[in-house]
Order: sequence, then C-alpha cells, then structure tokens
Amino acid sequence: MLAGIHPLLTGTLLHHLDAMGHGDCVLVCDAHFPADRLAPVVVDLPGLDADAVVEAICTVLPLDVPTAAVLMNPEDVEAPAVTALRDACPAPTEAVRSLTRTAFYDAARSARLAVRTGERRTFGNILLFKGVVA
Repeated sequence: MLAGIHPLLTGTLLHHLDAMGHGDCVLVCDAHFPADRLAPVVVDLPGLDADAVVEAICTVLPLDVPTAAVLMNPEDVEAPAVTALRDACPAPTEAVRSLTRTAFYDAARSARLAVRTGERRTFGNILLFKGVVA
C-alpha cells in the first residue's frame, strides 16, 4: 500500500494510468459494457460503482481541457448513473459532454485502457481524457 493513494486504485491500474500520455483516454464502464472488444487493456474492479472509481481515478489523473470527459447518455432524460458520474467528475460542466450510445461506442475504441466496474445501473460509462500535471 502507498501513502496518499486512494485505496480503490490497484497497482495494475496505477501502472496503466501512468503509461497514458496527454490526450489519451481511459474508459470507466459498467458491468454490461463490451470492454474486452473495444479496449486493448481491461482492468476489472468488480463490486464497485462507476462513480466511486471515477472519484478515485481523478485523485491521480489530471483531466484535459477543453474536453475532460465524455458520458454515454442516449436518452432525453439523464439516467441516474449518468448523473452520478457527472457529479463524480471534478471537471467544469462545460468540459464534460454527452454522446449517444452508438457514438460513445465509437469514441470508446480510442481508449488506451478500460476499467470495468461492478456498476449495474444502465449507462454507467465515461471516458476520461488525461491532461498534464501543472
């Protein structure tokens, strides 16, 4: 265990987050998402909600600007998981955007890493874009 590191962050996850470069994205996805088909590396964190994982990741991952995050929200009304993810992401509102399901799947193909959570709520998926340490 390391001092000052969020307890949900595993050594494997920290290794892959560290290897990402500026502008690379990490997919945090629900248990239903086809992560193995879309991402080259998948780290499983079963039993955890996606918003808790986003909060943990954002303690070590600086977010990019102008786009810090992209949410999957294919409905006219924001799903509860989407609201929870939006609240967990420390980026300004204008730096977080939403995509339809199909467009999100296309965007997720660019993820360097997927973190599959135990999230069971539908649409519990977010792309976080790595910024730079100031």
